[in-house]
Amino acid sequence: MAIGCSRAPQKTALPPVDSVAIGTKEVAVIPLPEKKIPVLKAKALVAIIIDDAGHNLRPMEALSSLPVRFNIAVLPRLKYSKKVARDLYEQGYEIMLHQPMEPKNSAIDPGPGAILVSMNAEEISKILEENFAGIPHLVGFNNHMGSKATMDQTVMEAVLRAGKKSNLFFIDSLTSASKVKAAAKVVDVNILTRDIFLDNERDLNKIKTQLRKLKKVALEKGAAIGIGHFYPLTIQAIEEILPEYEQDQVAIVPVSQFLE
Repeated sequence: MAIGCSRAPQKTALPPVDSVAIGTKEVAVIPLPEKKIPVLKAKALVAIIIDDAGHNLRPMEALSSLPVRFNIAVLPRLKYSKKVARDLYEQGYEIMLHQPMEPKNSAIDPGPGAILVSMNAEEISKILEENFAGIPHLVGFNNHMGSKATMDQTVMEAVLRAGKKSNLFFIDSLTSASKVKAAAKVVDVNILTRDIFLDNERDLNKIKTQLRKLKKVALEKGAAIGIGHFYPLTIQAIEEILPEYEQDQVAIVPVSQFLE
C-alpha cells in the first residue's frame, strides 16, 4: 500500500482522539460520533472499502448498527447512487466512486459510465467528470472490474490525470497485475493499493479469516486496506471480528486518514 497521495479536502471536521505512526508520519485516529470502539492507543490502522453500492438501499440498513467508519464505493449512474452516497455520508461514512473499467472478458458488461481501452484521453476525462459530478461528497475513487483497463498505462494516465484535476485520490483494487503505479509516476501522483480482498468466497468463517489476515498485514506494515461488498455475511463478519481488532489495538478508519 502506498502512503502519501494528495488528499481531497475533508468534508467534516472531527476532533482527532489519538495518532498512530505510519512510516515517518503521524496519522490521526478519528472516532465515529456517538458510536465508536475506543482505540486510544492504536498500533495500526485498517481501512475497509465496501464496493458496489448504488443498486439498492440495503447498504443503509446493513451499516446502521456498526460502530466503525468505512469507505463506501458507489457505482455511477444507478437508480440509488446519489441517495446512498448522500445518506451514508450523513451517517459519517466516507464516499468514493466505484469506477467501472473494462475487464479482460469482453462478454462481461462493467456497467454504465465505464472506461474502455478504446477511448482516448478526452473521452476518458469527460466520462470521469460526469461520474464525479454524479456522486455527492466524493473524496476518491477505485476501479470496478478493470482487469484490462488497469493494464493499459495510457488509459490509466488519463484516469489519474482526471482524478488529480478533481483532487480525488485513487485506489487500485488490484483485480489483476496493473500499470497503475507506472502511470502514477508519469502523472506525478501517489496511489494506494488494496492489500486483501475480504469476500471472494461467501463463507462467514473464510471472511473472518481474511479480516484476520488484513489485521496482521496492518500490524506488520502500520496500515492496510481491505475491500469487500455489501454481502450480509461480510457485514456480519466485520461486526463479529471487531472485538479482536480492539483487543489488538487496530483501528478501522476512513482511508483518507492514510493520506497527507
